[in-house]
Amino acid sequence: MKLSDLSGLGSYHTKKLGLIVASVYLILEVILKIRGVADEQLLKAAHLFFLLSLFWAVFSKEKGDDERLQAIRYFTFKITLQLFVIAAAIDLIRGYEIAPVYFATGSLTGYLIIYYFCIIVDPKFIYRERTRENHGPWVMALTALIFIAVAIRIFNEISTL
Repeated sequence: MKLSDLSGLGSYHTKKLGLIVASVYLILEVILKIRGVADEQLLKAAHLFFLLSLFWAVFSKEKGDDERLQAIRYFTFKITLQLFVIAAAIDLIRGYEIAPVYFATGSLTGYLIIYYFCIIVDPKFIYRERTRENHGPWVMALTALIFIAVAIRIFNEISTL
């Protein structure tokens, strides 16, 4: 086995399998909630398998994986991670206490939607070369403000115990 054969992405068959299994578990979860016969543990198990099958679908290659699809995949990972971090920060600051599994499911589903939308539309801004502007000080300041807000929130939660 060559070292270049190692990849974090599965084969393109894994994507099909993941989407099929995710569809089955989504239908199962909807049926269980509609009929009301499922206990909480069964719903959690169905949601966990739905999440794992989405994970298979997201982290797999396409059949004809080229530079265009790799650029779209990188762009989509970047956007999805940014949305995940923003949602988690809002949840933490506002105190909604949403389960992390819903953030994970939402980000994986959002990835698939954005990825296939970009494949269909083929936006040119993903491939455009542009000079990098120095946003480092602004990003650092915003990160520091978010960190301070989270630290204050955690301190307030601890002090009320």
